Amino acid sequence: MSSSIKLLAMDVDGTLTDRRLHISESGELLKSFDSNDLTAMTICGASACPANAVNEVKAAVDYVCIRNGGDGAVREFVEWIICNNQRSTPC
Repeated sequence: MSSSIKLLAMDVDGTLTDRRLHISESGELLKSFDSNDLTAMTICGASACPANAVNEVKAAVDYVCIRNGGDGAVREFVEWIICNNQRSTPC
């Protein structure tokens, strides 16, 4: 990374959960982590996805977590950011 990351923005639908489909009481599908998030990922300084993201997303991000969504992927990515902010070589 060329500069330190100072802000972490997340699209939490699917990122902080276990990537399951969630249906509202009225039958409306609530989003899951998928390729519709790629546009935002391409404009940010560093991007990541959980291990259980779709392959299209995995191919586009800077870091693919070892952990699945809902199983510590966000913490893993934050630790990766901290490590990279403190070092001159990538973690």
